[in-house]
Amino acid sequence: MLAKNEVEMFSLALFDEMYTHMHWADAEVWKVVLAHSDAEADKKLKATLYHSHLTQLAFFKIWTAAPMQFPAESDFVNLQALCKWAFETAEKQDRYLQHLNQEDLDEPLHIPWQDRFAQRIGRKPANGTLGDALLQVPMHSQHHRGQVCSNLRGLGAEPPLVDFIVWIWSGRPAVSWPDVAKANR
Repeated sequence: MLAKNEVEMFSLALFDEMYTHMHWADAEVWKVVLAHSDAEADKKLKATLYHSHLTQLAFFKIWTAAPMQFPAESDFVNLQALCKWAFETAEKQDRYLQHLNQEDLDEPLHIPWQDRFAQRIGRKPANGTLGDALLQVPMHSQHHRGQVCSNLRGLGAEPPLVDFIVWIWSGRPAVSWPDVAKANR
């Protein structure tokens, strides 16, 4: 395996693919969530969706040095409102990625909550780069999207196939959020 300094570890093209897939997969999951009658009452489902999209927004705010202020889960009166918020975050991420340069990916980046993990990992956390943080978001989102899909199956819904390779096999379809996400625009 090559050391990080021997090869470009990240590329803007890779992140473009990853974020397009992430937003496509999120939108496909939201379509099933919003179509299932029992989803609205499922507190665990809402909490997982909130956490996943909160994390996406938190990282965006770190990248842009924006104030770390967020709505509470209880601020979303229903899943439609939460979906709209997720869509708005996806749009922000897309705009941000369009303005990056390859050199930006190597910039050191401190994650405000990383020091909370010192005891858990047995050492002071090292700072990563912007590229590392850009990679973390789709990986984290994939983990929680899997939880949401498992939860949907438990509610009797058929979760969508949202694997990266399924997106590739499908011809890299465009992201298509539910109409409720784009309402009042």
